[in-house]
Amino acid sequence: MFIKENKVMLPAGINQWLTDQKLKIEIVLTLLSAIGILIHLFEKEVGGDIVVICMITQAVFYFVLGYTTPDMEGPFAHLMYKVISISSAMPVIGLLFSIMRYDGDTEMILIGFNSMLFSVPLLLYCVLKRWTDKLWPLLTRIGALAIITGLIRFNVIIF
Repeated sequence: MFIKENKVMLPAGINQWLTDQKLKIEIVLTLLSAIGILIHLFEKEVGGDIVVICMITQAVFYFVLGYTTPDMEGPFAHLMYKVISISSAMPVIGLLFSIMRYDGDTEMILIGFNSMLFSVPLLLYCVLKRWTDKLWPLLTRIGALAIITGLIRFNVIIF
């Protein structure tokens, strides 16, 4: 029932579906989060609920992706995929804290930004191994999250 190779512990059907549909799901969740943020800018009460639901769902999705079968093969592929996927959830929670002005938002942004920086050596290893063809979605995600998190961290963008 469970996939044992590479220590993936998701049911086979869910693992396969997430592996096949992850880019589509990520795009939908990102668009829903962006729409929620826009609604939150104009209507604080309703928009706040939408932002919380969408961004927490996106963070959980990134976390769960760490437990799916990676697209790449190699000695460190599974570890890198897990670290990059789980570290992608941290900036999303930091952005949520910052947008909603929760206590501890600065610390959460800092943790999220540092988790993205932790992924950089792993990404450089992937580039050196020429795995970039399978990593473009991860590279795009990490780049966008790092830029947005950095801009909020250094007070360029203020909600």
